[in-house]
Amino acid sequence: MRKISDSKEFVSLITITERGNYCGFVFFEQGCEESAIVSERLTYSMAEPPKLEVLHCLHEKPVYTKNWPAVPTERWQGRVGNFEF
Repeated sequence: MRKISDSKEFVSLITITERGNYCGFVFFEQGCEESAIVSERLTYSMAEPPKLEVLHCLHEKPVYTKNWPAVPTERWQGRVGNFEF
């Protein structure tokens, strides 16, 4: 099962693994150097420590990934460096 959405700046995809987990991918249209990494520490709430968010450059495109143990209940959005979705 897949749900795909796209914009002019990125394409996002959520799939279900064989184990029933959900995996999300965001592929940005901007180019990057193979194997480069963009990272940023972001604070989502005062109750939690800052989280390190990372984009990896795969096939010369920045890619962001996220996993959920169950169906995501909130709209998936985020920002890492200058990359926002």
